[in-house]
Amino acid sequence: MKKLLITVLTLGFTGSAFAAVGGTDSFTGENGLKYFEDKSASSEVVTVRNYAQAESERNFLIQQERVGINNWLHYREPTPVDKQNVVRMQKDTLYSTILVDTTKGAEITLPAVEEGRYLSLQQVDGNHFTRHLAYGGTEPNVVEIKGSTPYVWIVVRLGTDATEADMEKMREVQNNLVLKAGSAVPFVPVNYETKSFEATHHELLVSASKGINSFNMFGASDEVDAYKHPIGAAMGWAGANTVDNVYQAAKQNTNMQCQVLTFDDPKNGAFWSLTVYNKDIYMFSENASLNSYTAEPNADGTFTIHFGCEGKKNNIDINNDTGAWNLMMRHYQPSEIVKSGDFNVLDDLKVLDD
Repeated sequence: MKKLLITVLTLGFTGSAFAAVGGTDSFTGENGLKYFEDKSASSEVVTVRNYAQAESERNFLIQQERVGINNWLHYREPTPVDKQNVVRMQKDTLYSTILVDTTKGAEITLPAVEEGRYLSLQQVDGNHFTRHLAYGGTEPNVVEIKGSTPYVWIVVRLGTDATEADMEKMREVQNNLVLKAGSAVPFVPVNYETKSFEATHHELLVSASKGINSFNMFGASDEVDAYKHPIGAAMGWAGANTVDNVYQAAKQNTNMQCQVLTFDDPKNGAFWSLTVYNKDIYMFSENASLNSYTAEPNADGTFTIHFGCEGKKNNIDINNDTGAWNLMMRHYQPSEIVKSGDFNVLDDLKVLDD
């Protein structure tokens, strides 16, 4: 029987080279820059050097506006398309997020789960540095929350087979996540200049489109590459460390014809998933993903996934109003072949000839 998952981690990219994976060039609505006052006389200009901090503060403020400081925001259903907090969210899991004031100490208790459930925790601070995952198991695990800045963002992701019975159990796990913190002072950002923020964001996406791999893009201060670190913040803020999770991104695709991908089971320790995003790297359809729990395997154990092929088995929608789509493959507890870089099937996507 396949193991079900409880994961606490973030969105990230690791694996093969990136080329034109895309990103949003404008910020509107809840994902906008309304949080920065942009007083021209006192605003801090955003450059590549401080972009990761500005993007982190923007995401901190989105969280704080929703539920305040030190309060959990639980997603009780797979991520709804109209409520995506950051780029590259997905529907394989239930989310819980929290912004923590660590000034006077803080800790989170991960509840005990049955044997075979995967449970881990990741922290992202205001410099966009992330620590390695902390894991739980059949006994509660108390995890100290700290970073290079006083405020740290946590995202809890709970894997589910999407049945109502299993999601109800995952909701109970969400309810049993406990934060203890000695301070609950609201987060106050630097007053960043919005024009330079948007210009720098675009500049970083252009750099990414020239081709880049994500090794050393996400991690602690002594693990990240100075050139890749801000690019990672622009492409997928809060990326996970490659030690625990491998994520692979395909090029932007403007072909809306029916396409197909067949691949061997990578035999990860946990699971794999495929999610489709629009040009701005947000999901646009409720039929956005499949994973090793929900996809039907072929008789020989391989998997065939269809894209934009209505009526076909294992089909994911691709048509959207941005004119392009891109695909991400996630590996949780990746196998050795995945971690080595020898498993990268996204280039095998092809138009289906009926």
